[in-house]
Amino acid sequence: MNGTCTAVGQLLPYFDSLNIAGETVAAASALAGLVIVYLGNLHNAFTHLPPEKQKRVRAQFQRRARISFEGVAISLAAAVLGVLGKSLCSEPVADLSTVLLFVAFWWGIRVAWMTRQEVTSAEF
Repeated sequence: MNGTCTAVGQLLPYFDSLNIAGETVAAASALAGLVIVYLGNLHNAFTHLPPEKQKRVRAQFQRRARISFEGVAISLAAAVLGVLGKSLCSEPVADLSTVLLFVAFWWGIRVAWMTRQEVTSAEF
């Protein structure tokens, strides 16, 4: 082996997951970072509320934080699998990292939509 990977690409002949695994790692890491920044803002918003209001909105903030944390975990899993797929020249692992990246994107959209719904409903 000369240090490069060749993809079989039997199902999708124009999709070479090993060649885009590096980009998958970068995108997944960036998405995880963005969601961590969102979690920091969420924490900041919650701690600056008056204590009586914190009691009322605690469940909403906890739900958003839990879903956001799950998104970070999925993004980081995609990044780790991308590194493993590229370093082991494993196309199935690189494919899985790409699938997880798309799941993480969906998770980010879900959190954004949920936040939009809560803000527009003016429950807090």
